[in-house]
Formats: sequence, structure tokens, C-alpha cells
Amino acid sequence: MKRIIFFFAFFVVIPIVEVNALLIIENIIGLTWLIVSVLLTSIAGCFLFRYLGSVALWDIWDTMDRGKVPLKGIIDRFIMIVGACLIILPGFLTGALGVALLLPPFHIPLRAMLMRFIEKNLKENLSAKAYQDRHDHSSIIEGEYKRMD
Repeated sequence: MKRIIFFFAFFVVIPIVEVNALLIIENIIGLTWLIVSVLLTSIAGCFLFRYLGSVALWDIWDTMDRGKVPLKGIIDRFIMIVGACLIILPGFLTGALGVALLLPPFHIPLRAMLMRFIEKNLKENLSAKAYQDRHDHSSIIEGEYKRMD
């Protein structure tokens, strides 16, 4: 049920809100400037996406070379890449949300929430897997054999 609500919001509600915002802004700045600003933010988002993707790989490799697990770096870069993707989308509200995800006051609390979520699910999945391995006897095959020498 949660997935249905998420997809409904993502594919129905957000586009309707974005179109309304674009119409309001078009009345304020005009159609030409609206198109120019949407194109420029999308181009900037593409360059930002490309830059953040390459920086993310280098940071992860550097952290792993030092012998550490790069979970914090992966989550930080993931949030920033999602922000860049939101900037690429045409619209002012998604662009504003994308810029907000790039700013530390917004992405640091989000990183903490994601780390708690990952740790909780990782513990639950690992404990469930360990229980299943101890109690799963589906790999035992009973049968009879006859030696043919």
C-alpha cells in the first residue's frame, strides 16, 4: 500500500503541483524567461550530476584504499546525486528540492535517517537469514541408494 501511495504522489500529485507552479511563475516572469530558466537549470543539473558521480566514485575508492567502509560517503553522494537528478527535472519545486538536498543543513539529517534505516533493516535481514539458515532443512534430501559394483 505504501508503494502505491508513493507512486501516486510521484506520478500524479508532483506533476500537477509543478504545472501549477510553472503557470504561476510564467505569469510573473513571462513565457520566454520561464523556458530559458527551466533549460538552464536542467543543463546545470546535468553537469552537476556528471561531476558528483565522478567525485563519488573517487571518494569511495579513496575510502576503501584506506581500509574503511565508505557507508557515510556512499549515502552522502547518493543524496547529492538524487538532488542533481531533481534539478534536471523541469520544474521549480523539484529544482528547489534538489538544491536543498545539496545543502548540508538538509542532507546531513537525511543522511542520519538513512543510516538508521539501513542499520535497522540490515540487522533484521541478517538475523532473519541466520534464523532461516539454522532452521531450514530443505537442503537435506532423503532417499535410498544401492551400490552397483
